[in-house]
Amino acid sequence: MCHSFSFVRGSCRAVRLLGAASICGLATGAAPLPDLQKVAERALPAVVAIGVEQPPCGPSHCDLHGGESPSTPRRGLGTGFVIRSDGYLVTNCHVVAGATRIEVVIGVGGNVRRYPGHVIGCDEPTDLAVLKAEVESPLPTLQLGDSDSLHVAQWVLAIGNPFGLTRTVTAGIVSQLDREDISPQGREGYFDFIQTDAPINPGSSGGPILDIQGRVVGVADAVHAGGQGIAFAIPVNMLSAVLPQLLTTGRVVRSWLGIHVVRPPADVGGLLGPRRGVLVDDVVVGGPADHAGLRVGDLVVEYEGHAATDPERMRWQMAIAGVGHTLRMTVWRGGRGVVVSATLVRMPEPLPARPPHSIPGLGVAVLPAASPGPFEEAFGGEGARVVRIDGGSPAATAGLRTGDVVSQINGFTVHSPAGLLLVCSTLGVGSAVRLVVRRPGGAVVIAFKKSGVQASVP
Repeated sequence: MCHSFSFVRGSCRAVRLLGAASICGLATGAAPLPDLQKVAERALPAVVAIGVEQPPCGPSHCDLHGGESPSTPRRGLGTGFVIRSDGYLVTNCHVVAGATRIEVVIGVGGNVRRYPGHVIGCDEPTDLAVLKAEVESPLPTLQLGDSDSLHVAQWVLAIGNPFGLTRTVTAGIVSQLDREDISPQGREGYFDFIQTDAPINPGSSGGPILDIQGRVVGVADAVHAGGQGIAFAIPVNMLSAVLPQLLTTGRVVRSWLGIHVVRPPADVGGLLGPRRGVLVDDVVVGGPADHAGLRVGDLVVEYEGHAATDPERMRWQMAIAGVGHTLRMTVWRGGRGVVVSATLVRMPEPLPARPPHSIPGLGVAVLPAASPGPFEEAFGGEGARVVRIDGGSPAATAGLRTGDVVSQINGFTVHSPAGLLLVCSTLGVGSAVRLVVRRPGGAVVIAFKKSGVQASVP
């Protein structure tokens, strides 16, 4: 489709004289706009509205100014898309959470059909759900695509029911990929969002994000409340990974290695040499990684034949690898590569609490300074919180206290226990140790010499 330009007088005549290709993009090397109309026409019949009823809000939780009544069921609206012609469809878990009644609405105008629906499976960590509509005839379906093939600035379409405006089509581009730092409403989960500027609004949650071939590449999930044109979708490959279990058992059983990994802090990169990987920040005692000999402070440089570069991607791939799968990793430890093999087990519920980490040579045991109090909040909550100090150790003699948060060691910022351990491992016995710690009275510098002491873990 060709657009007229304000600087071309008589643009339609100019197009005829110069050729549509010149004006529409070939002259500048740009590709012409895709025919989004055909994409939408093919996809619309497979997109549905989902109406839900939830229990009354209760006298202590009702917003009476908003018209809610303690005796009136709450109602909500979302979107879904059909993946099987016998009525199976996908939406967000949060769309149907707590629903006592679900209605699936197909079509518009005089061709609207309404069907009762029920939840087949719901996976809160990915916010994906499968519903079944009790239909009497086959439904049109959408094909699942490949979100790993997406590129920034690629055209996409979103179809949803924003504010009850059924089957609204919007268009935009992929604004960015691999948004792992987005946590909708602060919930825990697996996040690897596609960011798009295709408008998504309340009521569109669970709707499809389509490429220009009409394949589903994402599931609309969240918007940035403070911005415009900032919306987020769950990659369809994440759906493809959990869909078989949701269809057959209604829940997702994940595999578990028993570690927590982070990106190595930039300021300790020199201690790792030219190697790149993800830093082991925690090893659960008694877990698969612990049995395999993995340690806090190890740098995982490769697993399953792939370079380890992204902690969130590794976490996701460990979760879907399968219970009983033997994982082979190469880690960098003490200046050399070590091959470690671990057999994954079923992820426990709830996950075990993090144990304290003993720091050899300091005579202390520490935990991450997570969930900080008001004092640590000003510093971003990073560091290693001291939970035990061995009596008579150099650190105790120098004035380190239980509850102190170590924020620096010898000029390196301490982001976590793994960072403290990594720097400390490069120091020989007798080396000077200079800690900067935070405590309610302010920042304190504590200096002593490294010993051979390892604190006992409480």
